[in-house]
Amino acid sequence: MTQDFDAAFATFLEGVKRTTGDDPETKRIETDVGPRYIRVVRVTVDAFEHVNRTLQCFVDRANGEVLSGSWKAPRKTKKSRGNIFDANNGLGRMKGVGNDHETRC
Repeated sequence: MTQDFDAAFATFLEGVKRTTGDDPETKRIETDVGPRYIRVVRVTVDAFEHVNRTLQCFVDRANGEVLSGSWKAPRKTKKSRGNIFDANNGLGRMKGVGNDHETRC
């Protein structure tokens, strides 16, 4: 790949942190790196101090596509939510805690 994935992903991750920053329950954003996909997880703590890990999105390491999915894997669909290499750095469809589709990427 000719584009720098690490730099684009770091910028994407900072954008995810900004979009979730208004949520008082969100404590941090974590990543779980697998062989093909990176799972982006939002960690929240509720009023009873229960820690919850919620899927934010997946990023395909092969092409930078931002994908929605279940906890274990991205959805098997041709439509992505964006790309970390596009003009919006994959954040074009995100707003608030999630985005304009199912409150996730």
